[in-house]
Amino acid sequence: MIMQNTQIFIQNRANPILTTHAKKRSQQRGVNEKLVKLVAVHGKSEHAYQGHLLRMLRKKEIQKLLHYGLIKPADVDNLKGLQVITNENPERVLVITILNRNN
Repeated sequence: MIMQNTQIFIQNRANPILTTHAKKRSQQRGVNEKLVKLVAVHGKSEHAYQGHLLRMLRKKEIQKLLHYGLIKPADVDNLKGLQVITNENPERVLVITILNRNN
């Protein structure tokens, strides 16, 4: 049972869902949804508010994503300063909003 729950968690963690609000913010900020999802999956987390998490990629994580071919060099500038607020539980990862600290 633990193994099955772990597999469900990993599967859901790998496919975050963007709220309508997050999609709108992504478009407004000119950020590709693929990059938003990468931050939601691979970003370091900090506690935000009301149980939400703030996720962002640091230089080290960005370099790993480049090394493994998950992003292109052209994506690096778009990822710097990109932060997402998520609501996470074992069933799903929900991206609430997107912040871009570079712009």
